[in-house]
Amino acid sequence: SSGTASSGTGADEAKAGAPPVVWSDVLRPAGLRTHLGDALRYLVDKERGGQIAGIVVVSDGNGNAGVDYRQAVDLAQNAGIPLYSVGMGSPKRPRDVRLVDLEAPPRVYPGDMFSVVGYLQASGLKRDKAEQITTMIYDYLLAANMQSITTCQLGYLTYMCLEQEASRKAARRYLLWSEFQRSARPLLLMICGTVGTGKSTVATEVAHLLDLVRIQSTDMLREVMRMMMSKRLLPVLHKSSFQAWKALPIQDVKDRDKDQVVADGYHSQADLLAVSCDAVLQRAEEESVPLIIEGVHVHPGLLNRAPQDGEAILVHATLAVLKPKELKSRLRGRGVKVPQRRAKRYLNNFDSIWSLQSHLLSEADRHDTPIITNTDKEKSIQQIILHVNYELSRHFNGTPGDVFGEVVDRVREHGVDAAWHEMVPLMIDA
Repeated sequence: SSGTASSGTGADEAKAGAPPVVWSDVLRPAGLRTHLGDALRYLVDKERGGQIAGIVVVSDGNGNAGVDYRQAVDLAQNAGIPLYSVGMGSPKRPRDVRLVDLEAPPRVYPGDMFSVVGYLQASGLKRDKAEQITTMIYDYLLAANMQSITTCQLGYLTYMCLEQEASRKAARRYLLWSEFQRSARPLLLMICGTVGTGKSTVATEVAHLLDLVRIQSTDMLREVMRMMMSKRLLPVLHKSSFQAWKALPIQDVKDRDKDQVVADGYHSQADLLAVSCDAVLQRAEEESVPLIIEGVHVHPGLLNRAPQDGEAILVHATLAVLKPKELKSRLRGRGVKVPQRRAKRYLNNFDSIWSLQSHLLSEADRHDTPIITNTDKEKSIQQIILHVNYELSRHFNGTPGDVFGEVVDRVREHGVDAAWHEMVPLMIDA
């Protein structure tokens, strides 16, 4: 967008010998930012108290930098300076080209319906920063009048923009994610936690950001097994994970350590579910399909059962709520939102749930897998994504040239130290 604000004095133009103003040149858009509010405020401050008939604003009404133009309008009104607006530009907003999954045609053209999202959030960037970087790249592409751009060109441009506008760590994570996306290796993400820790919610959000099309809940696997195995045959399978100990053949329960009994009951049920979990993970790896499997039964020990020499990228995390009052509040909330979840039953067995969580945290420490305190959903999601990127760094170590191809060498021929936006025109020839 473009905007020009000028005072109505015409003093400069009235000087003898001044060349005529070629308005078609003056009003031609230039640059990438419109400081409409700043321009108005400057003129109001400059002409305040002077002999001024008004200010003529030639603009499409949009501003993308500086102060809000409405603040400047208020200043003009308070100073008694009238504003006259002349509208220009197209009433249609430009198409929003978002950098999201880096899955796009080999070449795209203006007007094409496509979604190119470089998964900036998937590389660990916060949403507001990801949107800022995306907007900057988009604006520079428009200003350079790029008619088409390949995904490799766009990827390298994004990498350089991140390195210069965000941080080298952010650029490195983006490079890792881009390299991983170009590989055929599946990501298998396992999220563990007791009832009320937000496993399903976090898993759904992470799946959306990472474009993982499959989510498997161990609760659903347990329901299938319950249909196949009767309660008389496997009573421990037909109990909740925190009540599974009640189905154990223990005669002296009162004389035993309650925490250990809860843990024994959990492992008895989790061992039964491990067979189904193994099958799901194995099938996902064979088909090279990314997957999230979430549930209380996703014990950290599943990592040891998975093939270590396979192609899959294995990631495990345990969610926890470390304050009893907060966990109780969440359990009450489950009953309000979904009455079928029977919050009262959870609250009556809260001691067992808390004991089970403590055991799972100890197991996570023993297996050296991360524990994520889920007090803030957005932060928890970002922590999981950062952990995914950490695991990717153990498997991928490509250079920009390895990931984005010959476009890197072609652009670097013009100078390695160039600012990222100076590379945009070079992309046309690269």
